[in-house]
Amino acid sequence: MKIQAVRYESITTPIATFNTLLLEPRMEKNLPKGMLKQGTAVRVWIAQNDPPRLPVRFEVEFQFGSGVATLISDQPPSAPTTDAPHPHF
Repeated sequence: MKIQAVRYESITTPIATFNTLLLEPRMEKNLPKGMLKQGTAVRVWIAQNDPPRLPVRFEVEFQFGSGVATLISDQPPSAPTTDAPHPHF
């Protein structure tokens, strides 16, 4: 699989406006399968102004239509507590 960096874009979501890098994965050597089969396009926008580099938007275009997923909330994982008992095997 080859991932092509297409361009930088500003994407506004319900939680913030992000400076993103638009990426398009493409099958290179193997026959395309699943979401990457012929006649489809996949695009992923990755936040550049956010340390975890969150995926902000995901878009799939098919021959019959398209689907878009947009980040609407973000909750960083909590740090592990040291008070938790460790299992004994």
